[in-house]
Amino acid sequence: MSFQRATAMAVSALFALSCARSDAETAKMDGGYGQTRRAVLELVEQTAESGRSLSGVQVNEYEVFIQCTSLERTYELTGKWPAVLGLELMFIIENPAYRDFFMKRAREHAARGGLVTLTWHARNPLEVCPRGEYYKCSQRAMTDAALERLLEPSTREHALWAEDVDAIADVLKELEATGVAVIFRPYHEMNGGWFWWGQKQRYVDLWRALHKRLTEKHGLREMVWAWSSDKESVDVARYYPGDAFVDFVGADLYSRDRSGAMYETAKANVGALRASDMFAFTEIGLLPSPEVFTSIKPAWFLLWGGEFMDSRWSGEPCDLCNKAEDVAEIYALDEVVTLDEIVWPTQVKDRIDNSARTAPPPIACPAQLIE
Repeated sequence: MSFQRATAMAVSALFALSCARSDAETAKMDGGYGQTRRAVLELVEQTAESGRSLSGVQVNEYEVFIQCTSLERTYELTGKWPAVLGLELMFIIENPAYRDFFMKRAREHAARGGLVTLTWHARNPLEVCPRGEYYKCSQRAMTDAALERLLEPSTREHALWAEDVDAIADVLKELEATGVAVIFRPYHEMNGGWFWWGQKQRYVDLWRALHKRLTEKHGLREMVWAWSSDKESVDVARYYPGDAFVDFVGADLYSRDRSGAMYETAKANVGALRASDMFAFTEIGLLPSPEVFTSIKPAWFLLWGGEFMDSRWSGEPCDLCNKAEDVAEIYALDEVVTLDEIVWPTQVKDRIDNSARTAPPPIACPAQLIE
């Protein structure tokens, strides 16, 4: 057999093999999960319009150290995978090992057809924090005058802020390049005073500056932007950046009363800010009662992980935490959409590993850790 003929046959065989591969297999090989900003927006909007809610859970940065994260524990508690996986960008700049964990989790969930939402507890870029990136670093105060300097492009303060933004942009680009269109939720709970961006006169300018740098300088145009205030969210209109810079609005809710007014009040105050009237429980501790939940119909809910999923996992009494049976009760509602129920447009649907949408975790996680 001539070299030319052998080469031609080999090329033909490879071509036939590539044609025989399913789109899901191709997605695994090239990392192309097919998600786009438009597809995510349509999915969330259509789900909400149908009166249903996408389920979600947060896997926080400390969970890099444990085998069974809050994602696996949700399956153990409910028998279902959440539709939305929440991940934390904090730690991503200083900790390469965490970045590997973060990317693996995001890609695995996207391969199964799930949505990924990102929270960023950004460190105060103007302060030295001994731990580099840590929750307390996001709580180091910044004055209004310092924020004024940060927003001025010619200043050292602006350069320090831009350095951190550019660092997370590198991660966001990697996700976008692999076809993961994330729901990005930065600078949250701005009506509270605990984060450096909280209760700032020029908060709107800070949000818009971040939006501009990521979309224009870094070309990140497939992200979906979620804006979320804290609890009842009275008088938060002054912090709203505008519909041109926000896709979805929501509130971070930590109530001690499942039937209390906080959930309804937050929706009334926040949902009205955006023309679409789309509203989400962007972060939630104690889930509302089924009656309250179905009356509000959030576009999605992101249950905070760890002890908030099961109060028995807390080392001390936690009246903001759920009972395991209450989480299962919400997941059992017809109005709640789990991973296996998500219906994507064709360009995403044909790349999904359908067998993984209902398969149990590879490792058994005890749902009851404390008797």
